[in-house]
Amino acid sequence: MENDNLTVINEIDKLGYGTALYSSQLKSNVIDLMSKFESFCEQSLDHKQNMLYQSSMGYENRDRLVDPT
Repeated sequence: MENDNLTVINEIDKLGYGTALYSSQLKSNVIDLMSKFESFCEQSLDHKQNMLYQSSMGYENRDRLVDPT
């Protein structure tokens, strides 16, 4: 695993990007999550504003001002 990390770091240094092996299950989960996020983004603002959230996280923070300094 450590050797894999060094390989990725070396690729990033030389090529500007790196590749990592991961399971087909992880790839499937990421693709599924991307699809669900795209569906979320396509919903109307009114619909999204009526969703419930917990722990002050998620879409409810879309209008929060962030100090760039």
